Amino acid sequence: MYPLLPVLRSFGLTHIVPIRENEQRDVPIRAIGCWDTVGALGIPINPVLQKHLGLPSFLHEYKWLDTRLSDNIENAFQALALDEHRAPFSPAVWEKPTGNHTFLRQTWFPGAHSNVGGSYDDTSTADISLAWMMDQLSGESAKHANNMTLDKKDWIEFYDDYLDTQQELNRVWYQGHPPARGWSLGTIYNSFTFPQSLAGRVVRTPGRYRVTNSLTCAQKNDCVLMKDTHEFIHASVRARVDLGGTASEPEPRNWTRFVQWLRKLLGRDGRLLYRPESLQYWKLHDGHKHHNEFSINSRLTTGGADESVRAPWWEWIGKDALLPSGRVLNEDRLGRFELQLLRHHEDVAAEIEASNKGLASVEELRRVQERVARRSVTV
Repeated sequence: MYPLLPVLRSFGLTHIVPIRENEQRDVPIRAIGCWDTVGALGIPINPVLQKHLGLPSFLHEYKWLDTRLSDNIENAFQALALDEHRAPFSPAVWEKPTGNHTFLRQTWFPGAHSNVGGSYDDTSTADISLAWMMDQLSGESAKHANNMTLDKKDWIEFYDDYLDTQQELNRVWYQGHPPARGWSLGTIYNSFTFPQSLAGRVVRTPGRYRVTNSLTCAQKNDCVLMKDTHEFIHASVRARVDLGGTASEPEPRNWTRFVQWLRKLLGRDGRLLYRPESLQYWKLHDGHKHHNEFSINSRLTTGGADESVRAPWWEWIGKDALLPSGRVLNEDRLGRFELQLLRHHEDVAAEIEASNKGLASVEELRRVQERVARRSVTV
């Protein structure tokens, strides 16, 4: 019917769909990628007033976005921020309706909204989420998850040296703003500042979002959790905890600066270590024993415990009538571009890669890499 389509496709023009006048078609969408989209638009209502006066979340002519995915979308990827606390910035977590065939992946990263999406001076955290998105939109993630053959014409081919350039730009920035920070340890900026703080503060809840009515801007039913959200926790969250990364940077007049001064006066570490409130009731399983203690090791380790023979995971241990104890959020596996970025940090790269792949030790990782290299030479 359209004899030119094969020719156009041979030139990589895969998104051209001829439509005749007055003809409607359900156009397939190969992939959609987003960084921390928010689910509501308009004038926010303080959460306290919502609870006690029964007011909606927002006053506006627009309504909540419907975050259920259409079956026309073949692949959907979203990078989400763990440390965004502004009430109007509630994340639009996607959900697969019954019978939906979309390949969905939503991964939580350390940082506030613009840490994950970019725009801050220190781009270290944004570079990690960028590398993750490059792995998704290059087709590698879907290829491995679905055990399928990758047709590069259906995906984006990224320049291999782009992340190296971005890493160098951030290294130059660190020269004027020392100290330089390693992988997963970039600045987390505090977005909950005046006057936006007047709209209220809400801690995000990975794995525990409720179904929302798109017309009333309210939760449909307290007894309905979103299903099939396909959420993961990024390895940089675990690394930031294990390596003693700091919490969000305080503003000059923020009370946390006083807390830091007081801690130093008492002879303790003045840093406020990273413990994301959003994961407060999730227990990290990765072979470590110290995650619930104040003083943590400054070096990431991988070996010894039985738990470390599989990729790390987070287990729900809190109280929630809708979420049974033992619910798991797995750590997302690092892809090719993510590993390329990670390997700029040789001091921790091998250990993070080993534990992320579920190997018991760095030595085992090296043996696996050697076997893969020999196999490639043989082929």
